[in-house]
Amino acid sequence: MSSSNSSLLPLALLLIALSIIPHFASASLKEENALLKWKTSLQIPNNSQLVSSWTPVPTNSSAPVSCSWFGISCNADGNIYMLNLTMSELNGTLHLFPFSILHNLTHFELSVNSFFGPVPPEIGLLSKLVYLDFSANQFSGTIPPEIGMLANLETLHLNENHFNGSIPLEIGQLTSLYELALYNNSLQGELPTTLGSVRKLAYLYLDDNKLSGPIPPEIGQLVNLSEVYITNNFLEGPIPPTIGKLSKLKVLYLFNNTLTGSIPHEMGSMEENALLKWKTSLQIPNNSQLVSSWTPVPTNSSVPVSCSWFGISCNADGNIYRLNLTTSELNGTLHEFPFSILHNLTYFELSVNSFFGPIPPEIGLLSKLVYLDFSANQFSGTIPPEIGMLANLETLHLNENHFNGSIPPEIGQLTSLYELALYNNSLQGELPTTLGSVRKLAYLYLDDNKLSGPIPPEIGQLVNLSEVYITNNFLEGPIPPTIGKLSKLKVLYLFNNKLTGSIPHEMGSMMPPIYVGYYIYYGDYKGYGV
Repeated sequence: MSSSNSSLLPLALLLIALSIIPHFASASLKEENALLKWKTSLQIPNNSQLVSSWTPVPTNSSAPVSCSWFGISCNADGNIYMLNLTMSELNGTLHLFPFSILHNLTHFELSVNSFFGPVPPEIGLLSKLVYLDFSANQFSGTIPPEIGMLANLETLHLNENHFNGSIPLEIGQLTSLYELALYNNSLQGELPTTLGSVRKLAYLYLDDNKLSGPIPPEIGQLVNLSEVYITNNFLEGPIPPTIGKLSKLKVLYLFNNTLTGSIPHEMGSMEENALLKWKTSLQIPNNSQLVSSWTPVPTNSSVPVSCSWFGISCNADGNIYRLNLTTSELNGTLHEFPFSILHNLTYFELSVNSFFGPIPPEIGLLSKLVYLDFSANQFSGTIPPEIGMLANLETLHLNENHFNGSIPPEIGQLTSLYELALYNNSLQGELPTTLGSVRKLAYLYLDDNKLSGPIPPEIGQLVNLSEVYITNNFLEGPIPPTIGKLSKLKVLYLFNNKLTGSIPHEMGSMMPPIYVGYYIYYGDYKGYGV
């Protein structure tokens, strides 16, 4: 190439660059003007960043400024790819939204606002969308079938709105979808069989709608499913056996429907696989019955064998209802425990082992529990408030561990509780007044902790109390006279606290006589009262 030709090359590149810049600028200006037009249709608080940030381009400027606007992100070409107006107190519709102009959007987030009206069919023009979140608004109407045109979509959140009608069949075209949240709407009709085509789907949330009809067997094709919530609907018929194929499934919530029949035996293998996974996380002595008993299901077997495993009992439907691994010399945590899959447990016993770490909040998923005994281990952390979700619980033994923090007030939600043992921990703070709501409680063991504050008078509402042990704490103040109402009380141990005053005269007339032990402080004088 001659020197004259080579000198022309930079000039040519410069001309190409200069020809491209106006194109990018005009495209971005088009986006800005379209968004500003949509903005005029919205009700926006005066202190909103949209008011101060979304302003017209100066008339003497050819350069776009929308990339610096609140809630907007641009790609290298200066085109808007993300619009995030979450929690912006906006009120309005999508009627004037420039779908066709903002066709480069990959992330579109309007959650927690007050948008209303339908989602226009033009939503299908946003073919590059990966993430779409319109949750917690007031959108209504049907979900447009054009949603199926979003072939790249991985996350779709339309939950907590007022959508009605059926789930469109076109949802099955979203082959990249990973998470689908449609809960808390008024969706009706049957689950589309086309849902089985969304093979990458891992999280499916359809609870609190008006869905009816059967669970389609095609759901068994969603091999990546991890969590399924379809509670509080009107589903009917049996649970399809194909669900047993979902080896990655951790949570399956179907309650509050009108389903019939028993849980398919194919799902028994889910329980087995989940328990075997937990087993691998534990340290187990070689001579333990868990080593020889808890073995994988033969690959050629369709019948679950876990009902014959050590420590396990099953109900008539073949579902595990009891897990008793007391004094099994086990060491490990509950981090991998399959709470959601073993939701039929009514008895859960791990006492006298070496389990450590916290009790996960997922304990609240075991809503059928009647008996829970984790005593004599090394559990630590706080008692999770989710314990209050166990409405059927009659016995709770968490004694002889390393729990700290306060007794959660949610303990008052355990209205079926008969025996509560929390002794020998490091629990602090005051006794929750909500304890007075546990009216069936007969045995209360809270000794050897670091509890402080007064004995709440609400304890007098526990009319079935028979034995109370709260020794070796830091309780202070007088014994409340309301204890005199506890006609069934036989033992009241309060010694080694900082209680003051005398035994209330209301307790003197209690029949039969009870055994009371506590120290009374009178300044420097310490007496013993019975």
